[in-house]
Amino acid sequence: MQTDGNLVIYNTSGWAIWASNTWGYPGAYLLDQQDANTVIYWTNQTALWATNTCCRAQPNAHSWYIKNTYANPDAATMYSIGYWVDGAFDNSTCSNSLVVLDFGQPDYVNSNYGTNYWLNYSPGYKFISNADIITAVDNYARGWYDRTGSCPRLHIVVGTNNSQMTPSGGTPNGAGTNWANVAYAVQSYLSNAGYSWQITAWAGSDMEQPGGEIPPFDCAGRTREFVDGYNSNSLATSFLDYGTAWVPNGCWTAADVYYVAYGAARNYPLPEVYTQFATDSWVSVRQQGYMSFKGVMTECSGADALPMGSCWVGGDINEYQFSPTQAWNSLWNTLNSNGFGLSSLEYATNIKGQ
Repeated sequence: MQTDGNLVIYNTSGWAIWASNTWGYPGAYLLDQQDANTVIYWTNQTALWATNTCCRAQPNAHSWYIKNTYANPDAATMYSIGYWVDGAFDNSTCSNSLVVLDFGQPDYVNSNYGTNYWLNYSPGYKFISNADIITAVDNYARGWYDRTGSCPRLHIVVGTNNSQMTPSGGTPNGAGTNWANVAYAVQSYLSNAGYSWQITAWAGSDMEQPGGEIPPFDCAGRTREFVDGYNSNSLATSFLDYGTAWVPNGCWTAADVYYVAYGAARNYPLPEVYTQFATDSWVSVRQQGYMSFKGVMTECSGADALPMGSCWVGGDINEYQFSPTQAWNSLWNTLNSNGFGLSSLEYATNIKGQ
């Protein structure tokens, strides 16, 4: 940054190879802002030049409700998703991606903790043990690693939910403690396989408030038990709450949402931001205290590339909601307009059924 107000890049021979062409404004200065924009300001705060990179989300990653019905779940299918779908996509965008693999409802069957097949909690449901979940995630990671080059990075979030947890036995606390073992086992696999320089394993849960769904989401007390169980495990990695903040809600308060999303030691919010109402609900919870938001989750049904504007959400929803870009901008802008601006908002991920 020169004293005449011009920002210039010189090569090793001393030749100018690029300039902002803002000469003639002595005292101008360069500011790398928290909104991801880099700006040259004159002394009266007039912007002379900018990178115009304000408020841009990462390219959205894929996240999945795991639904394959083969061998608990099918390792070949998980490898294929990692290789052919997400590895190829992330490699093309060279992105820092966050992928949630949601395995469904926590339960305890035949002396094993695990989950029940996503959205199939009726009698005869498919139970997947934590050991099988670890194998599934390992195979996904192997596929992703085999397909990508050295550029992209990946955070895998091994996910569950708080929908009527442990209906067959066990406790939410025990399920949480054992869920920490799952993420730790995946991270150990990544380290032993030589993948950990590029892939990291976290845990998480779609923690929501009850609203008439069947089976219902649990109240705050049982959800806190799961979170406390997770955080009590010394092996626990970071934990993301990719749920909702519809409070007050009978058995949930804003303080409860704050605790499970950020108040607990290893927890961070990755809110579902499907509409502006959802954004506002999370920003309202932010008034409880500081929160470091990791990013946003959306649920668009379409194929890549997802629209910049509203996207269609099919299934039981059947309406237009925020795209990842809209959701990211909504949370970023609303936090800033309420005086809660962040230095970064790293991730945008879109979840759909496998």
